[in-house]
Amino acid sequence: MDSPDRVVARVQKNSRDFICIMMRHFKGADFIDLRLFTENGDHEQIATKTGITIKPELLGKVIEGLRQAEALAVAEGLINA
Repeated sequence: MDSPDRVVARVQKNSRDFICIMMRHFKGADFIDLRLFTENGDHEQIATKTGITIKPELLGKVIEGLRQAEALAVAEGLINA
């Protein structure tokens, strides 16, 4: 039996949407899932098809890419350090 998803973090995107970072175990394999959730008309939060699922061994490379994107955004004045 697969274990339940473990929510690691939620990042609020706007008033209705958030990005959920989860550890998942499915069919004998572990994954990291970044999924966009939205609020429907009944104020229920539901997962959308928008997201990415990666193998844990790729996590370091993805984080490094995000760090590079952050450094570039700082350098271009898009965000503060």
